[in-house]
Amino acid sequence: MYTQNIYANLKALYPELNAQLFNSSHDYRKQVLSIVSAQETMLHSLNQQFMGETTEANRDEACVLGYN
Repeated sequence: MYTQNIYANLKALYPELNAQLFNSSHDYRKQVLSIVSAQETMLHSLNQQFMGETTEANRDEACVLGYN
């Protein structure tokens, strides 16, 4: 059930990969991991661009600074 929910969410998030990920014997894990790592890289670069930070603050620092 949990896995089916994950697949449904992935289908909704990445409709352009639907055929490759879910309708063939293609190894979807590598593609999903590459997509997620690309998104993380983009978020890190946006964080650096707009906040001037090279590393993201952890949750405790964010709460102390009032960014919750």
